[in-house]
Amino acid sequence: MSLLAHDSPDAVVTGLKDFPKEERPPVTITFFAFRTMVGLGFLFVLLTAIGWWKRNKLLDSPWYLKTMLYAVPLPYLAAELGWIVAEVGRQPWVVYGLMKTADAVSPIAASR
Repeated sequence: MSLLAHDSPDAVVTGLKDFPKEERPPVTITFFAFRTMVGLGFLFVLLTAIGWWKRNKLLDSPWYLKTMLYAVPLPYLAAELGWIVAEVGRQPWVVYGLMKTADAVSPIAASR
């Protein structure tokens, strides 16, 4: 991991538990959102491979056509999950080490 993070095999990699508890992101949401997004990506590759394999006989595979119809909203779900990973994963910081999310709120009250 030190090679990926610091380009050195001897660098120290800081773990999540090395940070104060109030500066840690909510891990559970990020964990499940990321894994679901990656799982959907593998599903897309699988559905594409099946479609390529059946490319000359798609009309003989109504189950595949129905599956593809139900899969239409899944890329949108995967994109939203990626957004959740990006936004929740950086909490509680807006700009890491400079500004926390709580400090980024405007002091002006919303008007009705």
